[in-house]
Amino acid sequence: MKEKQAKEHETALKRTIDIYSNPPTLLQCFPAITKMPKTTRIHKDTHQLQAWLRLVDQHIIITASEQQRESDRYNPLLTWFSGPTHHDPVV
Repeated sequence: MKEKQAKEHETALKRTIDIYSNPPTLLQCFPAITKMPKTTRIHKDTHQLQAWLRLVDQHIIITASEQQRESDRYNPLLTWFSGPTHHDPVV
């Protein structure tokens, strides 16, 4: 039992350090990864780390979804403003 808990904590700790070393770009409505210093975060217990990692995962998914939505929304406009991509036959 202790080995399993130690392994879970080690996994959560490693992933937390990885996120701090390469923080994802999130929407402004979400708190920045570095809002809490890494040294403070890594001293949290396993359950707190796992909860924070789940929250970060949700924020990453929502951010990607919103970015895709914005892209789908504005790409047709950008294409229209950039002009025709082919030449129409002269009538």
